[in-house]
Amino acid sequence: MDTISSLLFKTLEKVTEVTSVGIVITDIHGHIVYVNDYFAQNVCKSNINTLLKRDITHVKEITQQIKQIITSDNELLFNDFEVKQFNTDIILWESTKVSFRIIKIGFIDNNVKYIVTLFINISDQVEIYSTLKKREEKYRNLLNSVPVGLLVINAKTLEIKEVNKNTLSIINVSNISELKGKTLQDVIKLDKDSFYDRVIDSWGKGLHYECNVTFGNTEKYLQFNFTSLLIEDEQCYIVTIVDITPLRKAQEELTFSHSQIKYLLSAIDSILIGVSQNDIITHWNRTAEKIFGISQNEAVGKNIIGFKIPWEWDKIYIGITNSIAEKRPITLPDVRYESIYGQKRLLGITVNPILDDTGNVLGYLLFGRDITDKRINESETIQAQKLQSIGQLAAGIAHEINTPAQYVNDNLHYIKEVVNDLDQLMSLCDGCMDLLLNAKQLPAKLKLLVEEITQFKKRIDYEYCKSELPKAVDQSLEGISKIVGIVKSLKSFAHPDTQKKIMINIHSLIEDVITITRNEWKYIANITTNFKQIDIMVPCYPNQLSQVFLNMIINARDAIQEAIDKKMIDKGQIEISTSIDSEYVIVTITDNGIGIKEEIKSKIFDPFFTTKEVGKGTGQGLSIAHSIIYDKHKGKIRVESEYGKGTTFYVYLPLQEQLLEI
Repeated sequence: MDTISSLLFKTLEKVTEVTSVGIVITDIHGHIVYVNDYFAQNVCKSNINTLLKRDITHVKEITQQIKQIITSDNELLFNDFEVKQFNTDIILWESTKVSFRIIKIGFIDNNVKYIVTLFINISDQVEIYSTLKKREEKYRNLLNSVPVGLLVINAKTLEIKEVNKNTLSIINVSNISELKGKTLQDVIKLDKDSFYDRVIDSWGKGLHYECNVTFGNTEKYLQFNFTSLLIEDEQCYIVTIVDITPLRKAQEELTFSHSQIKYLLSAIDSILIGVSQNDIITHWNRTAEKIFGISQNEAVGKNIIGFKIPWEWDKIYIGITNSIAEKRPITLPDVRYESIYGQKRLLGITVNPILDDTGNVLGYLLFGRDITDKRINESETIQAQKLQSIGQLAAGIAHEINTPAQYVNDNLHYIKEVVNDLDQLMSLCDGCMDLLLNAKQLPAKLKLLVEEITQFKKRIDYEYCKSELPKAVDQSLEGISKIVGIVKSLKSFAHPDTQKKIMINIHSLIEDVITITRNEWKYIANITTNFKQIDIMVPCYPNQLSQVFLNMIINARDAIQEAIDKKMIDKGQIEISTSIDSEYVIVTITDNGIGIKEEIKSKIFDPFFTTKEVGKGTGQGLSIAHSIIYDKHKGKIRVESEYGKGTTFYVYLPLQEQLLEI
């Protein structure tokens, strides 16, 4: 260092005294010619004397990393006499990491090349920079994590100063550099340019705006919020942009779905009543309006408990309670209600609880359908099946009876003929006996034979047998004739019904029903018929029509029995007559039974309506008859009755339909 100018040396010493800079000067061969105290003590944990005039490669106090920094690439410093500088972290002794700014300068003095290496401690600056960087990163991440577009713009020029990533995504821009020097109206073009004038004039007030914006081929619905802010005395807006396109579409779809659901609920042909957890009616569809005669405006918002729905509330209460308690649908199969026409009808009701994801009850739905016709059809089907079973049994019995009855009938006719012949023969024999008895003298053997014959005739009561035997044969023939008639009626009644109407003699059909039901009425009533002299043919379903007349005769029998029980009559009378006009065959069935009270006369054809005691009637006999005549045969039934005097039913069966069936 003796060759270094004293001025340079003194300058270096002054610099090192006031700065945290380590200085080491080596020649090109790596010999240390100068170090300052900071380098010796803070970088090497040594002293100046230990380090001076030594080959740096042999100085153990200097770490390998520092040796590498000082000795590497030194020849390059003398090519263009440039300064080499860089930042690096150095691990000092005791594993302490320190950030340094390394500056290397080469110079030549007296043809000797020297390298000055400066170790400037920049740990504090690095830490400050790192902190600032982290804060900036945090701020940037915070901006980018905001789930909306976020811009900072100048309030006067609307120039874009800052944006986050979501803004780029919303406005279909790939790089932030594309926004440099641009204004908000350059990037987001609105149909109403006057809005931006309004933005400029509204600083300090805040602004909210929603509109459709088109970016290329993409249309979006955006929501803008402008918040006034002073940044370094500059009037700015913080602008939030929210792409509410999915929300808008969801709202439109929800509105559409709501309209659809409302339409579907109205179109459902079942009763639908929605009820909240507080028992307030929330939904009341058109079918409920139609069946109960209560409008939606009357029902919605009312408490369902005790509401004026004309149904069996005890069953409904139990169904609702069980459904909520058990959190499952409860079916109420036969709930009676009164229709708007005063008829007693049946509903099938299902109570469905409405549950949230955790199983809490939010309310319940009542689904209902008028099942009156279904129950009638089921009853008719069951009745038809019973009749079919009875018919099959009756047909079998009739078949079994018919063959021997024919044998007996034929034999009785033969016996009658023989008895007539024998009667003539016996008359001749009696004349012969009289001659023999009046003879004065007979051979002994012949006389003995005549006496035996006379005694035998007395013993068997010959005269009585002779007179009664023909009567017995005639009575037997009459009895077997009735058996044959009953068998014939059974076979007709048991014949399977047809899929199409067929022409039937109405008189024969009624006679068969009278025969079949004889055991039901013969002890309490007489049945008389007053049929038109000509045979009347009607198009009908024979079995169904037989069931109508059977039900009516049984009803007449029951009415007569009630009148007898109340001592109103001694013996019942049932009269069945027929007549005909231009359109109908009219079958009239009159009885002198108890009659029908005026207040219930309009209800006798209602399903399940009955005045009989529990277990004695289903209330479906006349209902089924009404259905068969009106629905199946397109006819009519009319009733006249006076309580205490009797009842007359008029059954009208159309004649013209036979033309349609051909």
